[in-house]
Amino acid sequence: MKTVYAIVSISYDYNDEIYFASEDNAGTPVMIFNKKEDAENKCFIDNLSAARQKVETDQQDDYSYEPSKFIDI
Repeated sequence: MKTVYAIVSISYDYNDEIYFASEDNAGTPVMIFNKKEDAENKCFIDNLSAARQKVETDQQDDYSYEPSKFIDI
């Protein structure tokens, strides 16, 4: 049996206190990798790109951390 690593997109809901994974969405596979390192690298790049886009378009919310602590902008 061969092991593969999946990148999965998960929808989140907000209940006025926290974000949580939607009960009706177990996730949608986006990409499959043969190597764990490749999957982790892709996740890192995608998450960093999404965070940078939020900063550049001023879409961070009141509960966000100061982005300059985590990424060079």
